[in-house]
Amino acid sequence: MNITVNAQTFPLTPTIEACVRQRLSSALQRFHDDVVAVNVSLKDINGPRGGAVKQVSLLIMLPQGRVVPVEVVRADLYAAIRQSARASKRAVKHMLSKRRKIAWRALRRLRPIGAPAPLPA
Repeated sequence: MNITVNAQTFPLTPTIEACVRQRLSSALQRFHDDVVAVNVSLKDINGPRGGAVKQVSLLIMLPQGRVVPVEVVRADLYAAIRQSARASKRAVKHMLSKRRKIAWRALRRLRPIGAPAPLPA
């Protein structure tokens, strides 16, 4: 899993980058084989005007070109990072379970050659 972190309106310190990588790695560890890459964008929404509103945007790349977006806005940057990690875990789990259900339904429709057709309902 490749994690790319960038900050748009403030300098990205090694501490912030390490926090993002550690939180996302532990949150998505279960899906390590299914997650191709994660692009993280950190932004101070108010910019130089002041105020403490931070935004964490994630784009999680899955196989077959699927993308899971996650966006969190909080006053505290570290709280936003924690919440985005939790939300990314839920979103990836939901997307993968949905994909597996579709695949399972397709397999159930297949029946062995020579097997009787199901009775109409």
